[in-house]
Amino acid sequence: MRVPGDKERVPSPTTAGTASLPVSPSSSLKQERVYRILRENIAAGRYGPGFRLVIDRLAREYGLSAIPVREAVRRLEAEGLVSYAQHVGFQVMELDDGALAEVLEALAPLEAWAVATAAPRLRSDDLARLRLLAREQIEALEGADMISYGRLERRFHEVLLEPLPNVYALDVLGRMYDRLDAIRPRLYTFIPGRARPGIQEHFRLLEAIFERGPRPVLERLVREHRERTRDAIMHASAGNATTVGRETF
Repeated sequence: MRVPGDKERVPSPTTAGTASLPVSPSSSLKQERVYRILRENIAAGRYGPGFRLVIDRLAREYGLSAIPVREAVRRLEAEGLVSYAQHVGFQVMELDDGALAEVLEALAPLEAWAVATAAPRLRSDDLARLRLLAREQIEALEGADMISYGRLERRFHEVLLEPLPNVYALDVLGRMYDRLDAIRPRLYTFIPGRARPGIQEHFRLLEAIFERGPRPVLERLVREHRERTRDAIMHASAGNATTVGRETF
């Protein structure tokens, strides 16, 4: 697949000092395009956990030199979506159950504060969009389309936070959402019973926002939404460990 508008090629580095050369606007634009394509593929589950990101192969696919591709992959590595291992190379990060639970544990209080802060600024058309997203989640779930379900899950929370005036909190939350995106397509196969209650919690939160519920109520609903997912993961993990232990004996 070729990135639109990227017919020309950027010269490959030939000396150790090349890395210090200034990045041209054209190179920066290419890096940004590749970064967005790679992140979208990770978020959609097309590049699942453990998928190898081979720089030269991706460069050929996008019709570019290795430079902007490597820069894009390094950026994903800095965001925690990609890891590097010697003799393996770059690959999409695999979060274990404990790491995923830690992400949700850290996310819960910050997101609770952010939603409670943004909620009074949500307009009627925002609430209508949120209800539509929740209904589309039901349709995706009934159609067993968990990739769409995960995309809608993230979009629901993003729309909730659109009025938040704190750009720093939005940046941190966006990075946490990125970490969840790396495993979201397989999350609900690991805890299949969690998807439908999660949608019901979305509707309860929207009802509380529409009724201008007090801040502590909104914070509790958001925090419990994330904590219940965390608890479901830990419960499923403990169940798997028990099963493995029994089979061992």
